[in-house]
Amino acid sequence: MRGLGVVCTFAVALAASCRPGTLADSPVTTAVCERVVSVQAVGRLASPALAEVSGIVPSRVHPNVFWVHNDSGHPELLFAIDRAGKLLGRYRLSSARCVDWEDIAVGREHPDGPSVLFIADTGTNLAPRTRTAVYIVPEPKLPSGDPAREEVLGNVRAVSVRYPDGRARDVEALMFDPRDAALYFVTKTTTGTSEVYGEAGQLVGEVRRKGAAGIRKKKTHRRGFERVTAGDISEDGSRIVVRTYTQAFLWHRGAGQTVAEAMQTAPCKPFLAPESQGEAITFDPAGRGFYSVSEGVARPIYFHALGDHPAPTP
Repeated sequence: MRGLGVVCTFAVALAASCRPGTLADSPVTTAVCERVVSVQAVGRLASPALAEVSGIVPSRVHPNVFWVHNDSGHPELLFAIDRAGKLLGRYRLSSARCVDWEDIAVGREHPDGPSVLFIADTGTNLAPRTRTAVYIVPEPKLPSGDPAREEVLGNVRAVSVRYPDGRARDVEALMFDPRDAALYFVTKTTTGTSEVYGEAGQLVGEVRRKGAAGIRKKKTHRRGFERVTAGDISEDGSRIVVRTYTQAFLWHRGAGQTVAEAMQTAPCKPFLAPESQGEAITFDPAGRGFYSVSEGVARPIYFHALGDHPAPTP
């Protein structure tokens, strides 16, 4: 664990990290950008079972606990870790399949309901799919015994995600909006603009296109910064963050704005710690910044502290 807890020296990049992103459907520019003022490696994924983490989200029930999962090709397991990356528990989702798990979100389907986890089996990298799914499960208790022993979660609900034309999109970013208790999906694309899909209220299966994110992918086969790999909405609903392999995009959301409306404005581009294959991002519950982590064995968990900063002239 040597070096963890030391602020990373990304001073040059941090100084230039607040700038608007590429415009998509709207000429409106975000009024205020938040700059990443420091990046700290707060932990490291300690268990070799966490070899391909593609989703991370903080618990709403257990303080300083995060839920993570692996990408395709792994068992249907959910893991609890602490902020330092120590494994606290592992849970097998009964009746679930891990075709291509890509992201995870947390929220309440109803104001007085339990906190639940939404796991997005929505990737299509391995093969074309006509239908993808989201698994919904109440946040489990932490085990009191050996964290390496699998707990079985039986209360798992699977909801098929259907698009209007019947063709599944490649989606690696799943976000839960606490303002309208809705799930949002952001597509991963090699060309063009990432699309935003969602359904107001409880997820019922078919989703509708809500708009396009302010992230445009140029026509190139390069493994570029515009390919969306994860996303999150802050606990109060006022911020939206989407990441790619190399870059973060951040939106401030007005009181009367929908998620799609906010994302059609030009995003800010706060600094993101360099990662070999970054596919996970989540906000700090207290609103102080965001965490990121990459796929791979023993990868560090980075915390990016945010600070207000006037946006430069585009």
